[in-house]
Amino acid sequence: MIITMTDLKDNDIPAFSELYRLHAGWMLRYAESILKNRQDAEDAVQESFLYLAGHFHYVRDKDEKSVRSALLVLTRSRSLNLLRGRREHADLEEADVSCPGDELRILEGMALEEAIAALPPAQRDVFLLHAADGYSLWEIAGLLHSRYGAVRKNWLRARQNLKKYLDGE
Repeated sequence: MIITMTDLKDNDIPAFSELYRLHAGWMLRYAESILKNRQDAEDAVQESFLYLAGHFHYVRDKDEKSVRSALLVLTRSRSLNLLRGRREHADLEEADVSCPGDELRILEGMALEEAIAALPPAQRDVFLLHAADGYSLWEIAGLLHSRYGAVRKNWLRARQNLKKYLDGE
């Protein structure tokens, strides 16, 4: 990724590079899970980091959990913007050629995003780390400095709450 020198102060470049190294992989997987397209996912991640370069002072001195949350929101926002852009620019001929259920999958994906956003923070973190990032519950317990039982309880509650939300209860 190329960031212009005007986007970052010289003393921020090493910290920004490390942030990119640590987080670009899971951000790409998360964006791809939303967009179902590798190139669009790469674009969403790049746009997220470009935005972050211009606003790095907001996350420079934050703890890891806060930075990860901010990156999650940026990635989700950029990914959903790309989905919306696809929908707005699709012409009628393309709509006739699309596979049955494409629109439904997009709507279901957006509903899932809303449901995940509605989860309490502890449940949302565990759910995203497990479902989107592929960490085991044991690994998540280590990452969050929490007990396995608490992580498992948050995972189970997140799944229950998502089911209720998506079923309209």
